[in-house]
Amino acid sequence: MELCVLMIKKLMILYIIYNIESDNNFILTTIYIYIYNVFMNIFRKFIFLTTFFIIFTSFILPVNIKGETNLPTRVINVVFDDSGSMIRDSSGKYVDTWCQAKYAMEVFASMLGEKDTLNIYYMSDYHKNSKYLETPPKLTLKGNKSHDGAQKNVNKIHEIVTDCAGTPFDSVKKAHEDLKNINADEKWLVIVTDGGFDSTSNSTVQNYLYDAATNDNMKIMMLGVGAEAAEIQQDESKGVFFVKAATSNDILRELTDICNRIFQNNNLQIIDNSISFNVPMSEIIVFAQGKDAKINGIYDSNNNLIKPSANTNALFSSEATIDANYPKDRWIIDDDLVGWVASFNNKFNPGTYKIDVAGADSVDVYYKPNVTIEIYLYDGDKEVTSEKLLTSGNYKVQFGFVNADTGEKVEDTSLLGNIEYNALIKNISYDGNENTKAIKPGDTVELKEGSISVDVDANFLEYNTVRSHLDYNVYSNNTLVFKEETNKSYTLTSEGFKDTSPVKLRVKLFDGNNEKDLTEKQWELLELGKLENYSNVGLTIEKGNEKGIILVKPSLYQDDPFKTDDGIIDYSFDASFNQEQSSSSGNYKGQITINKEISFIDWIKQNLTKIIIFSAILFVVLGYIPGIKKYLSREIKRNPLTIKKDLRGYDSDKPVSNKSKRTIKPLSTIFPYVPEQGNIRVSSKIFSVVAVGGGDMKIKNFKAVINNDKCKINGSVCKKKPPIIINPRSRLSSIEGDYEYMCTLNKKAK
Repeated sequence: MELCVLMIKKLMILYIIYNIESDNNFILTTIYIYIYNVFMNIFRKFIFLTTFFIIFTSFILPVNIKGETNLPTRVINVVFDDSGSMIRDSSGKYVDTWCQAKYAMEVFASMLGEKDTLNIYYMSDYHKNSKYLETPPKLTLKGNKSHDGAQKNVNKIHEIVTDCAGTPFDSVKKAHEDLKNINADEKWLVIVTDGGFDSTSNSTVQNYLYDAATNDNMKIMMLGVGAEAAEIQQDESKGVFFVKAATSNDILRELTDICNRIFQNNNLQIIDNSISFNVPMSEIIVFAQGKDAKINGIYDSNNNLIKPSANTNALFSSEATIDANYPKDRWIIDDDLVGWVASFNNKFNPGTYKIDVAGADSVDVYYKPNVTIEIYLYDGDKEVTSEKLLTSGNYKVQFGFVNADTGEKVEDTSLLGNIEYNALIKNISYDGNENTKAIKPGDTVELKEGSISVDVDANFLEYNTVRSHLDYNVYSNNTLVFKEETNKSYTLTSEGFKDTSPVKLRVKLFDGNNEKDLTEKQWELLELGKLENYSNVGLTIEKGNEKGIILVKPSLYQDDPFKTDDGIIDYSFDASFNQEQSSSSGNYKGQITINKEISFIDWIKQNLTKIIIFSAILFVVLGYIPGIKKYLSREIKRNPLTIKKDLRGYDSDKPVSNKSKRTIKPLSTIFPYVPEQGNIRVSSKIFSVVAVGGGDMKIKNFKAVINNDKCKINGSVCKKKPPIIINPRSRLSSIEGDYEYMCTLNKKAK
């Protein structure tokens, strides 16, 4: 990003400088600088936000990489026999073996793919060479599918002419050691020779090659050229192959099979110069051999000519050696060894095509299917391969070939031959535990939370392998379940609980099918919610020292056993944890039983002070209850009605104000149980009264009332013996001079 910003910055500065020099205009220059600063700020923000978005989405989006077909890296180390016997055999007869071998090398070079490397070790470089392990290959060629690149590789081989020497086995050892230390998907050790090795028996050679193939992850191809070629026993199970080509015709025929095996080519049947196939192709290779052979192209179903991407010529060599001991006029040259290798990298759809080849003695068409293997996941009948989120559970796995470009399923796989699958599913939990197992098409697999990878290799047409890989992050929303390991019943005395050991609950994870213990990490992440308790019992909840054990402990309510409830006590709580994107939660409802062993005497002892205080308060309160405490009737008006009567008969009766009044003694009201007392004043006469209940009152100063003709009760002089009882309906009178003041207690003065 910084490099991009720097480049734009330099370009804009140059543009500004140019305008300054051209126009010499200060205002225009200022505008340019302002625009530059604004643009650079916007550009930096754009780059930052784009980078942030890419990084952010790479973390939050689940990984789901569908099937891919990657070209394998292939390294081919060829040991080439350039000894004198390739030119002149043991009987002294000159032969064309050298010409056949060199032609085979050129064909190899013409077949190289984009990720192929060909290293050629000429035996003459290792003849009597004590430092053979330090001698590199004479020629290294990199695969190039362009016409110029492929032809240049062939020409390099064609141009090399060496001195004749022996057949040292050190050349094979060097090629093997180099190949062993190379990192590549496929490694081939190819030996092209016409006979045995110097001072090395065939059995020794064979055992060495068997060990190399078995222990060093490589395949061996030995091509015996000529009638006197040494032979070894091939063992395909070990990856060791042997082919003998005694004549020119043999080399033409065997080269086809060798190239198919090494380069994973497959023959396509030719009928009337036409080829047909029902699977998409990534490449068609036409190999035409013959002195006058020529490849023009391929016609599609619409008669459109498709030209080769590369058309490489492998040609017999006319230079056998630079060794003067082998006169040039004696060399045997096979000028029939002419081949053309045309590559068509046009991505062919299924159909029928016509091959335009002329003058060829033999024509072979190889094909490379443009397919890859896809993995399909099914949740029941629903395909969920491309789902962004997978929850843990059981899924069915299927494999199938698809067009590598379009993803379209390939239904007819007959051209793919016998298909062998090798599939593994790997589950890495959040705790780092890894579980890998082999699977077959149609298997039901359990996907557990964590990271899941599914790898499938499909081997077809013997030499071809495609691979597919899926990655998922699997989440779960599991349920936590709880089981009581101890069913507790508690005894409560006046001193507290006899036994305070907690209730033990074991928590487990239920994934819909099975219960399983929590992992150490899940137990660490587990959080307990608030314990809900609807009784007067103290309850606490906590995680125990043992993984998966939750403790519920009872305690006294407000530290008081007498306030603590007994019987069946219900409680509940929630628990949950989040691990990565997965979550698990659960609710538990439980009960404990509390049996009280507290007697009435215990209760009395425990609450004696409270009982005394309560009794005292109750006693006082009872002293104010009407019926227990006698109250003066509130029917007696504070200022009762008073009638003034003229005893002489001069004036008529008339009401007067402020002549009568009722008062209550405060202390008699305050003290409990004490009858309420008061005074009723009528003019100047005072009647002291005390409540006796039922609204009645007793006159306390009865001596001043009995037989006193100056006061009357209900219109008469009181002649009764004490007690003298009156009520709110009574009328009290006081005689002063010529007037009588008559007070009606329950009527208010106007």
